[in-house]
Amino acid sequence: MRTLLWKDYHQNRKVLAAIAIFILLPYLIHVTAGLLLRSSSTQVSLASLFWLASTTAFYMSVVAASFVAGNAIAGERADRSAEFAAYLPISRRHAVASKIIVAIGGCLFFLIVNYGVHQLAGLAQGFGSFDPLSESLWLSLTTAVLMFGVPWLFSSLSSSSVIAAASGVVAFLLVMGICSSGLDSSRRATADAWAMVYMVTCLIAGIGGFVIGIVYYLRRVEP
Repeated sequence: MRTLLWKDYHQNRKVLAAIAIFILLPYLIHVTAGLLLRSSSTQVSLASLFWLASTTAFYMSVVAASFVAGNAIAGERADRSAEFAAYLPISRRHAVASKIIVAIGGCLFFLIVNYGVHQLAGLAQGFGSFDPLSESLWLSLTTAVLMFGVPWLFSSLSSSSVIAAASGVVAFLLVMGICSSGLDSSRRATADAWAMVYMVTCLIAGIGGFVIGIVYYLRRVEP
């Protein structure tokens, strides 16, 4: 199993590295802007800069779930390493378990690190109960489930990581559109009701896509 984990990490390392660099950009931008403001005699605390940067980075981590899941299986087919792995004495269950651990582990790493930085920066700055990110945390996490599960399904079906990753963004836009149209058609609907419908829809589509993708991968004859 350790060999499989290393193989899947090696396959996904470029995607994970690109995401890490992409997520670091808000920190670089905010810190640079803060230093420029300080030079113009405007007082901006480092904690507040990290608080703002981590908020953006956290939402970017949610979107990044599409790219991690989209490359999890399709990336192996794109570089033809799946054909080589098919001849090895490896069970499909162990293979998919390794991919799940690497993909979900990568997504959780980005989410947890940025949320942790956000909380620490908020405490250092003394924002107290004012935390829009925490208030919308469940919305963000269910969105991450959607943007992971749907690309995972498409990744198991195709050999294009780009198409698989794009399916997560499309799924998000579709769910947003459907839920918003339902809200517009019902004047009695409240923001809480909309949020509940949205989260349930994300969970059903995300978990459903994830499970179907696993089943299809296990039963697929071709690599």
